This record gives sequence, structure tokens and C-alpha cells, in this order.
Amino acid sequence: MTRLATDPLMLMVPAHHQLASRSRIEITRLRNEVFISGTADDPNRVALASACARAGFTPQVAFETADYAATASMVRHGFAVAVVPRLAWPAGTHGVARLSLRGRTAASWRGTSRWHSEPAEPGPDHRATPPPDPVLASSALKAACKTEPE
Repeated sequence: MTRLATDPLMLMVPAHHQLASRSRIEITRLRNEVFISGTADDPNRVALASACARAGFTPQVAFETADYAATASMVRHGFAVAVVPRLAWPAGTHGVARLSLRGRTAASWRGTSRWHSEPAEPGPDHRATPPPDPVLASSALKAACKTEPE
């Protein structure tokens, strides 16, 4: 297994939100927030749920989407807050603020991939499988949370 990336999750809040002026926040402070996230099996949602569980609560997810631009639009209009991987932060996100999550419960997203040079069972094509393109390998990526030092 090869680690492709470790990317911290960032909190996205509307520009008018009470937390918008901050640059960092403990995830424990988000206990009463309503979230936008992916579906229950989405890696970002799994990372959010895991980080919140370590902080002692279950996130209240009211809206589900895997589209980060749609997420930013809903956050900008005040529907909820969201946790988004830093590298997936949508371009042109006006009207929202980005905060780092800190503390022992901070979440990050880890992308991993496996590459096999031979098929499990020889088929009609015995050529080696090329390494996956990191952009196209998203289906091979899975989320995990890790403890971040303060």
C-alpha cells in the first residue's frame, strides 16, 4: 500500500458565522452545528464522523452532496457548515471562511493506493497494469483519521 497524500480537513463556515473570524478551532466546539457532507460511505463523511466520535459527539448531517462547489454554495447561503479536505477546497469560494481544525481530535484525509503488476488470475491480457493516475485513482482512495498534535 502506498500513501498518496495526507490532507487536513478544514472547516467551511459562512462569512457571517460567529466562528468566521477565527483561523483555528477545536472540533469539540462544533457539537451543535449542522453539517453538509457526503453520503454515509463517503470518505470525507467517514473522517468527519470519526473525528466527531473522538470528540464525544455525532455530527448532525442535514444535507448530503459529494460536490464541493455545491457544498460551498450551501455554506455561503447559511444552510450549514462543512468539513472539506484542504486540497479539495473549491476555487472561488467567496462568502465563506476556512478554519483549521486543531487538537487531538482534528481530522485528516489519507489517500492510499495499491498497484499490482500482474492480474490475480491470468486473463487474455497478460501485460503489466500501469500505475494508477493519482487523479483517476480516487476510487482506490479511502479516508482515515489521525491524531494531530496541537
